[in-house]
Amino acid sequence: MTTNKFNPQKYIITENIPQFQKFMQSDNVTALSLYSHLTYNDLMVLKSGRRRDIIRVPSNKFDIENGLVSMVQYLAPAQHVSGLNVCRFASEGCKKSCLGYTGRMALNVERTYVQKTIALYLHTEKYLTDLLNDLDTECYAYAKEDKFVYLRLNGLSDLPFDLVIDFDLLFEDIPNFLGGYDYTKKPVNDQTINHHYTYSWNERSTLQIANRFDRVAYVVLKKDKVRLMSEYPDIFTDGNISDIRPKDITRHVLLPFKGKVTDNDFVMSYDAMVGLLGLDNKECVK
Repeated sequence: MTTNKFNPQKYIITENIPQFQKFMQSDNVTALSLYSHLTYNDLMVLKSGRRRDIIRVPSNKFDIENGLVSMVQYLAPAQHVSGLNVCRFASEGCKKSCLGYTGRMALNVERTYVQKTIALYLHTEKYLTDLLNDLDTECYAYAKEDKFVYLRLNGLSDLPFDLVIDFDLLFEDIPNFLGGYDYTKKPVNDQTINHHYTYSWNERSTLQIANRFDRVAYVVLKKDKVRLMSEYPDIFTDGNISDIRPKDITRHVLLPFKGKVTDNDFVMSYDAMVGLLGLDNKECVK
């Protein structure tokens, strides 16, 4: 049950919905021919009558113990849904390493994330209405525990939700909502006061692009993450400790590669990181 005064329509930028839907398309003919017959209930309501969860809280004890909660939405990875592309800037290396295809995440891709992705595309305003109602409900509940909430809508995707959601208004109206944040591979930083972007380094990145962002995340081999954190603790943040990037002290964030041995240039080695940032010459800007 949402708070009485909350009106989700106030925060949905309806005039930008067509632009947002177009951004999701890789082929609008394919997308519409495959999915246009599906109603919102077909996609979002289970046989039990319960609606699918849109956002959820990953178990990050560090954040929760420090009074912070990150609500995250997961959609299907990149071009997993025919006719749609929810991660337009993903490199080939990123696609191969996507967390959506590993561990427990993989179990939810076909069962839940595909349906949510199609629902967001076809029934954008209804989907966003339910999303914002859920956010308000969660914020209201966490306020009773003196906890503050962040919202990350691109758990596996890279969509411009700031086009269709007014994060500044949400920040003003919900007392314990601290804003949105996401990882992105887009080359332009569209960060606003209450929506933060961390640039996700990949094999197509350049320092010119990365320098537009105040946070840059790198996927590195586990053993190299340990070594880099040990040798350069003032340069790097361990991205496993907290998920909330706007709270990081350092600019460079290390995320461990969760797969096995790879020839993937998306995954950085110790030597590659040292060379990229000029750490051997102590020239890295913190």
